[in-house]
Amino acid sequence: MLARGLAAAAVIASASGAATWTEIAYPTGAAKHLVVTSPKVVSSAFPGGEVNLEYQLLYRTGDKFGAEYAAGVTTKAGTADKYAMEWAADGDSKGTKVLISDNPDYTSLLTIDGKFFSVTHFESPRPGAAYLSELEQDDQGKLTVKRTKAVDFSAHGGLWVPCAGSVTPWMTHLGSEEYEPNARGFYESTALGKGSIRDFMRYW
Repeated sequence: MLARGLAAAAVIASASGAATWTEIAYPTGAAKHLVVTSPKVVSSAFPGGEVNLEYQLLYRTGDKFGAEYAAGVTTKAGTADKYAMEWAADGDSKGTKVLISDNPDYTSLLTIDGKFFSVTHFESPRPGAAYLSELEQDDQGKLTVKRTKAVDFSAHGGLWVPCAGSVTPWMTHLGSEEYEPNARGFYESTALGKGSIRDFMRYW
């Protein structure tokens, strides 16, 4: 989820003009539960010197783009249904279900060859997921999702908890993981099937 105009603001990274966002009051009371954004950003990098901002929803987790679930947790590559994750609640028989993350942690906005892309980390359920989306922007600065897909980490042993990230000066995505699986906890556990042990085994 990004604010309208934020894509235009990304040009500041490669321009000489500094950017100044209009300050907003720290939210209190009910306002703490609302989406609050700066109304505009001012920079000599923009034609006219400023860009108005407003909150714009790109997608909600679970939305479908073709055959892809936004923020769906995927199995290893090559399976017949990459969204059919094995699942067994405590005491229940094993089955499959589509697991959708509702825990986005970081989203980068990238401009490459005149096109806009975003990479979003989803922390949980474990294993987490990372999604690459191609975006389109209209003449008013509004971004929409053209397509999205899960980033395939199967060649690297999968993905666990993608967390913080950043955009490098070379307009590339830099991501990180946290809470790596604890092999000692697996071997010492006397209650397999619970907590993160269950989540880890579900991936294999």
